[in-house]
Amino acid sequence: MNKLTSIVLVTILFAGCGGGGSAGEASGDNPSSSSGHGLISDTSQKYRHGYALLDYLSPKESRSIFAYQYQNGHLVKSETLKYEIQGDRALVRLASDVEIEGKVDYRLGLEGDRPVIEVSLDKGDTQKGFELNAYVDINETVSFQKGECRVTKHLDTLKREDHHYSDLLEITCPESVGYYAKDQGLVVEDIKGDIESNDLEYLPDFKGRKIAPVDRGTLFHVENLQSAREAKVDKLWGAPYYLNGEGMRIGLVDGGRVLDTHIELAGKIHNLSNAPLNKHATHTAGTLVSSGIRVKESHGFAVDAQLYTLDYHKLYFADALKELLKYDVLISNHSYGFEGSEGIGEYDRDSEACDKLIFQNPYIIAVIAAGNDGRRYRHDRSFTRWGLIKGGANAKNVITVAAVDDNTHTVADFSSRGPIKGGRLKPDIALDGYNVLSTIVNPDAVDNDSYGRLYGTSMAAPAVTGTLTLLSQRYKEINGANPRVDTLKAIIFNTARDIENPGPDFKSGFGELDALKAVKVIDSMEQGSDLVKLEEIRQNEHITYDLVPSSDDRDLRVTVAWVDSVYDSDALVYDIDSYVEDLDSGKHIYPYTLNEFFPDRNAKQTKPNHLDPQEQIAFQINPDHRYRLHILGTKIPDRLNFTLVSNMPLGEGVSNMKAVPLHLQVHDIYESIKEQK
Repeated sequence: MNKLTSIVLVTILFAGCGGGGSAGEASGDNPSSSSGHGLISDTSQKYRHGYALLDYLSPKESRSIFAYQYQNGHLVKSETLKYEIQGDRALVRLASDVEIEGKVDYRLGLEGDRPVIEVSLDKGDTQKGFELNAYVDINETVSFQKGECRVTKHLDTLKREDHHYSDLLEITCPESVGYYAKDQGLVVEDIKGDIESNDLEYLPDFKGRKIAPVDRGTLFHVENLQSAREAKVDKLWGAPYYLNGEGMRIGLVDGGRVLDTHIELAGKIHNLSNAPLNKHATHTAGTLVSSGIRVKESHGFAVDAQLYTLDYHKLYFADALKELLKYDVLISNHSYGFEGSEGIGEYDRDSEACDKLIFQNPYIIAVIAAGNDGRRYRHDRSFTRWGLIKGGANAKNVITVAAVDDNTHTVADFSSRGPIKGGRLKPDIALDGYNVLSTIVNPDAVDNDSYGRLYGTSMAAPAVTGTLTLLSQRYKEINGANPRVDTLKAIIFNTARDIENPGPDFKSGFGELDALKAVKVIDSMEQGSDLVKLEEIRQNEHITYDLVPSSDDRDLRVTVAWVDSVYDSDALVYDIDSYVEDLDSGKHIYPYTLNEFFPDRNAKQTKPNHLDPQEQIAFQINPDHRYRLHILGTKIPDRLNFTLVSNMPLGEGVSNMKAVPLHLQVHDIYESIKEQK
């Protein structure tokens, strides 16, 4: 492949199906992008990043790209870059007719917050940096021969009669739908009426329940390293923690084999299947363990951990968790889900199987991507706006992850929302997933130093998994044991940065994960500051803790979490209730509860929570008042372990059953009955 071809392919390497959105916008007017087929961006819109339509037009011996030139982050002028293929060399022309001959190389990166392509010659001199302008988003208006149209989706493959195409954009016009294959232009065009009246095989099939990656796609924006900084994980890599995943094992269940010879991954990958190499799997692997040798921005979250990979086509959800246990793997990442709308919002057999297994072994930490169906309701009536999560991601004992758009610091609009039918909270936590740079497999020629950008909850999930790996490493250093999943949940939920609605919500769960705050809570276990309580409770037991605020404390946040079992529905088998009592006013402050029938409303604190296997209470305290936390065993079939985390110290727990153990109570009752006889 000549160097010019690399430049052409790069827009596809970083492109795919899914969300659009704005990054940095250029000042001044945005010139339209033109092509031989008359397919152009809507010039009424400001610059947005998305698909390079240039690569979906018929190939030519020369190409023109409108480009903005930047110096030090400021717009200098717009120019036209022209490439002419001459064997394995290229002639580069700028609009000013300056000709530079040589082998063309490129580097994609950011200048400020703008994506640029730097063109270099064989002598190694970088000539100029350019921001490409020939991009459109999914759902963006484009101009076509048949009037105003929209870019509606990206397809990996399209089969029509005896032809098989790959990497296509679907352009939907008022009366027709056209499919543009990369470097081939229009390959299929059909009248809408024909499509609606016939079940044509090339149309997406949402009827089956196929397992697949929950996302594909790209836009320019964040890197593994930037995502780690957003989660404050980089603060754990250096003093005083020096956490890097050493001695930890992570499971990765994804769409195929990871490229274990990649320069950033070598020596860390244990592929447990013989599946084909997979771009998506190699990307999520890089987020977890990339060394950042060649490209420092690809630096993973737990670089010294060992990664054990499975192919979800063979084993997924609970079956995959069982297989990983054979290799002593407790923490695992699952960036996949079911295609189509079947089972959205339902607690199904996969959810139940996960909960049964984790209840039996509460040290299993399963992190699952929420899915990317957040925008489907706009063009597919089988989807709703809320309650979109499917499969094992709906389990009570897993950690389900939403994706944050780093541009807005809110949940990305493509990220699937809760609730689970019945009103239970999902997702649980959120983290960056909007266009992450990581390691990939080059689809054209496998090499060991390819990198690419993908966006989606698939990218957010391994960021959470990597963070939990480091938190588990610290927990083991302090306590000499692995953490239970309810312990990690309580810690990260109580320390998360609140985004979206105040308190937990059906978009972000408890908010954006904050690794630094979380690790400080774990450190408190060594210092004896009573921020974490690992307790046991029984039926009708009532445990109280007096809160010990300092003079600086103004906000209380406390979370209780436990691992729940499975009965014959998605309802809680074990139910712990909590509230805080203001001892001076007599007021009771209850945990957050949400309303599934009004999913966009703020959580309230007016009643007990009987839906979720975790509860959180948060409010502003009166520094002159005294407060007491109450924990009640409302429905406990037998003894239950739980974790309690607070942002201010908790006094010693006082139980109504500690003074007289349960077995003595039963004995005394028996003796009194015998005496009455």
